[in-house]
Amino acid sequence: MATAYDSGAGEISTSGPLQAAGTVYETTTIDLNFLRDYGNNTSTIKVISKDVPAGLVLLVRRTRVSNLM
Repeated sequence: MATAYDSGAGEISTSGPLQAAGTVYETTTIDLNFLRDYGNNTSTIKVISKDVPAGLVLLVRRTRVSNLM
């Protein structure tokens, strides 16, 4: 007979998520441009993305608030 102190199917491993591969997302050029717009350079993006298209360009440029006034 099982008790509240038995371990097994309901056991939680706190180190388990650290050993998992993690979540894998499909990225597009739009996602990569988003990362570039927030200050990441191509070498940083290559660390987190397997494929970086050749000639990746920044589609949306930062605009200073002072330029809008």
